[in-house]
Amino acid sequence: MSYAAPLELKSRWFMPAVLLLIVLLSAVVTWTEPYIAPAAAHQKALLVESFARGGLAGYAEAAVHAAAWVFVVIVFRPMLLLAAVVLIESRLASRGEERKNLALAWTVRAAFLIFAYALGLLLARSLPALPGPLFDFTDSGSPSWLRTAQMAVLLLITVLATDFFQYWAHRSFHRFRFLWKFHAVHHSPRDLDVLHAFQHPVEAAATWFLVALPLGALIAGVDAGQFSLLAAFFLVQSHLAHTKAPVHLGPLGGLLVDNRFHFIHHSREPRHFDRNFAAIFPVFDRIFGTYCKPEPGPLPKTGLGDRLPPQRLSHYFLAHLPPEDRQPADRPPA
Repeated sequence: MSYAAPLELKSRWFMPAVLLLIVLLSAVVTWTEPYIAPAAAHQKALLVESFARGGLAGYAEAAVHAAAWVFVVIVFRPMLLLAAVVLIESRLASRGEERKNLALAWTVRAAFLIFAYALGLLLARSLPALPGPLFDFTDSGSPSWLRTAQMAVLLLITVLATDFFQYWAHRSFHRFRFLWKFHAVHHSPRDLDVLHAFQHPVEAAATWFLVALPLGALIAGVDAGQFSLLAAFFLVQSHLAHTKAPVHLGPLGGLLVDNRFHFIHHSREPRHFDRNFAAIFPVFDRIFGTYCKPEPGPLPKTGLGDRLPPQRLSHYFLAHLPPEDRQPADRPPA
C-alpha cells in the first residue's frame, strides 16, 4: 500500500504518545516470549515422532510440524509486530494508490526472517569460540545492589556499542560495492513504508560479522530478560523509523532515531546522500560528521535513481533490481 505525505500533528501529547506506543508494543513482544518455547518444543516433538513413523503420511505430517515450528519460532512475533505497525500506519497516514506487490512484500519479509535465522545458526556453530570478553559481569557472587548497578552499566554499554558497530557496518554497506549491491535492496522502495523496508539475507550475514561478532567479543553477562525487553523496544523503534505515519519523536528525535531522521538517509535528494547512518542514537552521526538535521514538512522522496524495488522473488534473492530508464543515473556508493 502507498501513502501520501504524513500529517503534521502538533499536540504536546504527541511525543509522549509515540514513546508510550513503542513501550507498549515492545512489552507485548516480550510478554509472548514465555509462550514460544513450549509451543516450539511441542511442534519439534511431533516432528520427530512423525518422521520416525515414516511412510508418505508420516513424512507429510513431519513437514507440517516443521512448518509450524518455523512459524512459531521464527515468523510469528516479528510478523505480528509488523502487522500491528502496518495497521497503525494505515490509520494515521493518508492512503495513496494501492500497490500491486503486497503479497510479494509480505513473502519477502517472512523469507528474510527464515534465512537470517538459518544464517545466524550456521555462523554461530561454524565459527570458533571467541576469547574472553572485555566486559564480563557474570559473577553471581556479587552483592545484589552491586549486581544491579553492574547490569545497568552493562546494558548502557551494550546499547551504545551495538549502535557504534552498526553505524560503521552501515557505512561499509555504502562504501564497498559488493555490500552495496545487497544493501541497495533496502534503499530501492520509491514510496518507503514499514512493510517495504526490505533487507537482504546477505546483509544480515554481514551484520552478524560486523556487529554481533565484535559485540560478543566485547561484552558478556547481560541479563537475558532485560536485554530481551530492550531489544524489543529497539525493534519497534526501527519499524517506526521506516513508517510514513506521523509518529516522529519531535525534539526527542535529536536523541533517538525516528522516521524524520531516517528518511533523510533514504532520500533521493543529493544533499541527503550518505547522511544519518545511525540506527538508534543520532549522536554517532554528529560525532563522525554525517548528521543532517530533519526539517519540518513532508518526508523526502525515497528510492534509487535508475532502479526499481524488487518486482518478484528472484529480484530480491539475487539482489538484481529492475532498471528504470526514465530516471537519472543512480548514485554510486560513498
